[in-house]
Amino acid sequence: MSRLFPTCKETSRLLTRATDGRLSWWERLQMRLHLSVCRNCSIFERQLQQMAQWLGWWKRKENGLPEEARRRIQKTLEDREK
Repeated sequence: MSRLFPTCKETSRLLTRATDGRLSWWERLQMRLHLSVCRNCSIFERQLQQMAQWLGWWKRKENGLPEEARRRIQKTLEDREK
C-alpha cells in the first residue's frame, strides 16, 4: 500500500490491525485520511471500538465470577454436550 489514499478494503485491514497492535505513522496517516472522507469505514471503526469495549467488559465480568460458579457452568455445558 504505497499510495496515499487506501481503498476501503485496505482501510478495514488497517483498522483491524490497529485494534491488535500498532501501526506505523504512515499507515495511521493513510487510515485517518480515508476515514475523514469515508462514512462507511468510519462506521466500521466505531463498530470495532464498540466490540472492543464489550469484550473488555465481558472479560472483567468473567474474571469476577466465583470459582464455584465457573465450575457449575462448565459442568452444565459439558453435560449438554453429552
